[in-house]
This record gives sequence, structure tokens and C-alpha cells, in this order.
Amino acid sequence: ELENIRTMIGGLQESLDTHRLALLILPRIEAQEKAESVVEAAQAALHEVLAEVPETVGEELVTAAEEELSHLTSVSGALNELEKREQTLGALRTAHQSDTDALHLSRKKLQETEAASSNLPADIAEARSALHEAEQVHAGLATATNSLNDASTQLLRLQELRELHARISTAKAAATLHLAEFRAAKEAHDRVTAAWVASTAANLALTLDTGHPCPVCGSLTHPAPAHKPDAFATYDDVEAAEAVHQDKESGLHESELALESLHATAAALEKETHGVSVEEAQEAVSQAEASVRVANEAELLVAATSAQIVTLEDRYRASTDELTSLREEIVSLESRLSERAKRIAEDEARLAAELNGFDTVSARLIAHRENVAAKKAEIEAIRAYLTARHTHEERVNELSDALAASSFTSSADVRAAVLPEERVKENEERIAQYARDTHDVERDLTSPDIAALTGEEIPQVDHAQAAYDSARERAESAQTASTTLSLVAEQVRQRSVRL
Repeated sequence: ELENIRTMIGGLQESLDTHRLALLILPRIEAQEKAESVVEAAQAALHEVLAEVPETVGEELVTAAEEELSHLTSVSGALNELEKREQTLGALRTAHQSDTDALHLSRKKLQETEAASSNLPADIAEARSALHEAEQVHAGLATATNSLNDASTQLLRLQELRELHARISTAKAAATLHLAEFRAAKEAHDRVTAAWVASTAANLALTLDTGHPCPVCGSLTHPAPAHKPDAFATYDDVEAAEAVHQDKESGLHESELALESLHATAAALEKETHGVSVEEAQEAVSQAEASVRVANEAELLVAATSAQIVTLEDRYRASTDELTSLREEIVSLESRLSERAKRIAEDEARLAAELNGFDTVSARLIAHRENVAAKKAEIEAIRAYLTARHTHEERVNELSDALAASSFTSSADVRAAVLPEERVKENEERIAQYARDTHDVERDLTSPDIAALTGEEIPQVDHAQAAYDSARERAESAQTASTTLSLVAEQVRQRSVRL
């Protein structure tokens, strides 16, 4: 039993040792496989950049590619200069087109300005003629004003004369009335005077008093005083009539004087107006006012026409200056366009020789840069392939050395020897258990009862056979489990490789 347990411990320990050795070799297998995949990827990349991949790829291929790249790089500077020249040519074409458009606009503007300014001299002449006429009309303002003043004065005199005639008629009527009043006052004065004379005795009788002497006869008695006559008047009545008579006479005299004055004034006015009627004077005033109004309007027209002439002359000068500027600009543009067209033709001729079948230098430069990039990619791909191949060879050699130093003959043997962690843990636990069992068996072998046996005693076959059978079953079960786990591990590995 002790030997059997030790055999099983040895088998389990050998399985664990093989597992640990396989774990040490497994990274080299994975590194070799990774290097192999890198080689395949580098080879695929190489096929992408090379139309035909040589059978042998070495450093001489890199050298040839680098020489081609050096040649392409040397051409890049010249192409860059050509591209700058082409860009300069494009700028020249743009400037040329811009100047062409500017020339077209300048010519169009010149025509428009010439058309607009062609009528300005005639307009200025017409305005000056109108100004001259207006100034002549305005020059008659003083004469028209004097005529208006004379006509207005004459009309005023005629109106005064008309008023004088009205006043003369009124004065005549007043004089006639005053004459009638004077005659009536004179007649009344004569009557009162006659009555007073006739009433002298009666007036004296009124002054008589008894005991006073009579102013006529001196008698102190007055037995038969005179009686009042029918036409009785006193001296007061005479004085009153005299006052009225004198007043009427004075009024008559004043009326006659006023009438004479009015006649004299009217005669003077009639002489001054020369027999012109009021209607004729009014017509003359209207005509004079119209002349003054026309002259005043002519003054406004003179100011407006003068301002118009200034504006037209300013416009004419501005148009002349603008025409001069436009003509100079057109000459400058035509000269510049001629020089630039010549330069453009020369540059186009130079660039045409460098196009090499391309439409533009920029297109050729783009293709050239693509060639340079492709050549760089080709060099990088060759170097990557050579590096990957060298690394793969190193990994293969390392794996071969590791397999030669171990008991494995192939990578498959190494992978088959790798145990799952559960199996490793189980084997370690079983080894520990077997170690404990061994300790118990060794202890039993050292007991006095068993140690005294000579071996010639009848063995307990049944018990030994049962122990042997049990140990064999456990060993077969362990072997089956190990084989099953190895198959599962191989399947997992193959699936991982496919993924």
C-alpha cells in the first residue's frame, strides 16, 4: 500500500512538474505564433504597396527604394518652385481679369460721363442767356419803381381831387345855406331895428316912474304913456338880432373863403394831373405794379440762375476732371494689361514644358507627393516585413532551444501538458492527501505487531486485493480526468486561435 501510494504521488507530482515546465515554454510558443502573425500582416502590407513582391526580400530592396525616394525628394524642390510660379501665374490671371473688368467699367463710365457732360456747355450758355435777360428786366426795377411812385402819386392826387370836388359840392351847399341864413338874419335884423325904432316911445314909457322926470319932456307925471305897437322890439332884441346877423355874416364869409380855397386847391390839382382820369391813373398804377413785380421776380430769377450757372460750371469742371481721370486710368489699365498679358504668356509657356501630361503643376505635384508617400510606405513596409521576419526567426530559435532542453517534442505536446487550474489544485490536494496517507502507513509499518512479521505469514489477500483495486481505480480515474481536461484545453486553444 505504501509503494502504491508513493507511485501515485510520483505520478501526480510528475504531472504537475510537466505542467509547470509547459507553462514556462508556453509564452515562447505564443511569442512565436504572434511573430508569425506579424510576419503575415507585414507580408500582406508589403503586397499592398508592391505590385510584385520578389521571392527574396532583403536589404537590397530597401536600398533601391531609398535611392528612388532620394530621387523623388530631389525633384520635390523644383516642383515646389514650379507650383509657386503657377500660383503667381494664377494671381496674375486674377489681377488681369480684375483689371480687365475695371477697364470695361472705366470705359462704360467714360461713355456715360461724356454723354452726361456733352450738354453742359449748352445748358450753361442757355442759363447765361436767361441770366442776361433777367438782369435786363431787373435793371428796369428803378424805372418801374419810379413809374409806380409817379402813378401812385398821380392817383393819390386824383383821389384827393375827387374828394375836393365832393368837398366843394358840400362847401357850396354850406355856403348857400349860410347865404340863406345870412339873408334871413339880415331881414330879421332889419325888422327888429325897424320895430325898435317904432317902439321908441313905448320903450321910453316903460322906463317912466311917478315922481321921476320924463327923459323927453321932463314931466314928473306921466298921464298918458305910449302904448306898445304890434311890432314891438327892445334894444336888447336889436342887439340879439345884430349878433345873429353878424354871426351869419361871419359864417357866410368863412364858407365863401373855404369854398375859394377848395376851388384853388382843385385848380392846382387839375393843373398837376393834366386832366387824367382816376381810371386811367389806376390802370397806370396797375401796369407799374406789374412792371415792379416782374422786375422783383427777375431779381429772384437772377439769383436762382446765377446759382444754377455756378452749379452747372461746377458740374462741368467735375465732369472734365473725371473725364481726365478716367482717360488716364484707362491708359494706365491698358498699359498694365498689356504688360501683364505678355508676362502671363511667358509664364504659361515656361510651365507648359514642365507639366509632363498633367493639366497643372499642382496636379503634377500632388501626384509626385503621392509617389513620395507611396515610396515611403513601401520602404516602411519592407523594413517592417524584414523586422517581423527577423523577430519571427528569433522566436522560432528560442522555441526550438526550449523544446530541445525539455522532454517535449512539439508545441502540441506542451499545450497538452498544461493543466487547468482546477486540475492543478486537485492534484495538489490529492498529493497532500496521499502524503498524509503515506504518513499513516509508515506509522503502521513501524508498529511492533507489523514489524515482527517475517513475510512468511499467510497474507490477508482479500484486504490487500481490495486496497490494490481501490488504488488502481483512483489512478485510472485520475488518468481519464487528465486526458479529458487535456482535450478540453486543446479545443479551447483552437477556438482562441480561430477567434
